[in-house]
Amino acid sequence: MADERKRNWSFIVYPDSAPKKWQSTLANYHVPFIISPLHSKDQNDDGTFKKAHYHVLILFSGKKSYNQVKQITDKLSSPIPKAVASTKGLVRYFAHLDNPEKAQYDPSEIKGFCGADVDSYFTMSRSTRRSVLKDITQYILSNHITDLSTLVQEALDRNDENWFSIIVDTNTWYLNMLINSEWKLAHQDRYK
Repeated sequence: MADERKRNWSFIVYPDSAPKKWQSTLANYHVPFIISPLHSKDQNDDGTFKKAHYHVLILFSGKKSYNQVKQITDKLSSPIPKAVASTKGLVRYFAHLDNPEKAQYDPSEIKGFCGADVDSYFTMSRSTRRSVLKDITQYILSNHITDLSTLVQEALDRNDENWFSIIVDTNTWYLNMLINSEWKLAHQDRYK
């Protein structure tokens, strides 16, 4: 393990044993890193609570050895660092998004430092984008939506980030054309 070289590493920080300014210590390396919400609701198999902890992902621009990363984690009084196979999977794990049997944490509490872009780990897959677009299309057609502002208000009322993203970022032309068609259908008597 000592000679394993990887770009992305993770480790756990226990607030009660880490230095008070452990985040500043980590930031002083000027390497992007991401911190989970405080995991204070995790349970062992016997139902007892695990010791409160943070998960940390550090994202080096080049490969680092286990020993190089261990020098950092030792300064934080953290257990053994582990090489990361999937950064996206790990960041999602920070909130237990794909583990409904575990305590759930708010993804908005996942924090990036030194240029780490947390939002990039939550981008929709192509199939999810298509599914959301299909839902929005069905909503437009079923409710005979004839203006974009009504659709945007619906996304805001739902507080649905996926809907909002699809409407604003990726499919505005298609949705405008569909809404325009609904408007024309609603007003076709005017044009006879």
